Amino acid sequence: MLVGVIVLGLSLVSSVLWGLSDFLGGVAARRTRVLRATALSYVAATVVLLGAALVVPGTFSQAALSTGVVAGVATMVGFLTFYAAFAAGSMGVVSAEVAVLQSVVPVAVAVTVGGEQLAPTGWLGVALAVGAGVLLGLGGEEGRGRISRTALTFGAVSGVSFGVAVVSLDAAPSQAGVLPATVEAVVGLVLLGALVLASARSRRVAAAVAVLDGDGAGSGGRATGLALGSGVVLGLANALLLLALARGALAVVAVVIALYPIGTVVLARFVLHERLHPRQTVGIGIALVACGLLALS
Repeated sequence: MLVGVIVLGLSLVSSVLWGLSDFLGGVAARRTRVLRATALSYVAATVVLLGAALVVPGTFSQAALSTGVVAGVATMVGFLTFYAAFAAGSMGVVSAEVAVLQSVVPVAVAVTVGGEQLAPTGWLGVALAVGAGVLLGLGGEEGRGRISRTALTFGAVSGVSFGVAVVSLDAAPSQAGVLPATVEAVVGLVLLGALVLASARSRRVAAAVAVLDGDGAGSGGRATGLALGSGVVLGLANALLLLALARGALAVVAVVIALYPIGTVVLARFVLHERLHPRQTVGIGIALVACGLLALS
């Protein structure tokens, strides 16, 4: 029971940090190029995780390296399309869509491939968590809940990519510590750096990358600070995610992590002064109930 509470606590803190990181990164992506915002976030996240790797004990192995590489590629694709979806549509709707898909992929893998079994309360928690994610993303006022097909497509790719990354990190050896997450960040940073260089030298690549950008992408120190702050928080969130996956069931951790839209919605309410619709308030309550059920599973 104590281990379950610890796992739930690590997962919840990681989820809150993910929500904060996504909010900061999403705002940055609306103020500058998506590729630039993503690359800056990765720089900061990599520095944090390299520092964590020096503090948290871990054993390097081929499995830790391979799982980190797979997660790195998937996460890089996930963040590029995630910020692109934020730039093209509603932050709340995108967060909910990505969260649902991100939770479905690991649960499906855990049950069908990993043979994990959840108690009835656990499955009820999973169902409520998914439902909460949907409610959190529903728009309130007429027309505000609508979202473009482009944003939905980017969001779908992002959700599946993040789900694959979580599955890969879960497959890392428990004694590896935060090394797989560190490899993940380094791989993503290298790939993003290569993409930045390619887009600077090739008009075709630059045109392809520009598809990720929404309207009004500009440049500024404020966007830089937001992107770097997003990366710092992301690095901390990923370190906690690894610790939770090493101690708990994939299905439980993945779904609790996918509750991060709570943080995004609340920040949008108090920082951007966006109004919470009653459905979103209900979604927050359902999400908290889901966490309790998952803790008892």
